[in-house]
Amino acid sequence: MDREYDVPLAEVQIIWDARDNPELPAVEVVRKGHEDDPRYDCSWGACNQDFSDATPDEQLNMLMKQFVHMVVVDKADPEQAHKALMLIPEYRKALADFGSIDPESV
Repeated sequence: MDREYDVPLAEVQIIWDARDNPELPAVEVVRKGHEDDPRYDCSWGACNQDFSDATPDEQLNMLMKQFVHMVVVDKADPEQAHKALMLIPEYRKALADFGSIDPESV
C-alpha cells in the first residue's frame, strides 16, 4: 500500500541526533536532496555513495544494520526510530515478510 508520505528506499536519507535533543524527533526519514537540517548531527542513506551503489537487497540489509547502529550505538529511541522508518515501503514489507507487522499494513 502506497502512502502519501512514503519515501522509497533508494531515495531515503535518515537523519538523527545522537545528542538526545528533546526538542527534535529522535529519527527522521526524508528524501535525498532534502535541505540539510543543522539541528541533526547524523545522516545516512542515499547521501552515501556505498548505499547509492548497492542493489535494492543490499540497501535493505544496510538499512537494517543502520537501525541497529542508531539504537545501540547512538542510543536513539527504538520506538521512534521504527516509527520513522515505517515511511519506507521496503522496510514495512521486510517486517511483514518476517512476521513482525500485519501484512495488510504494508
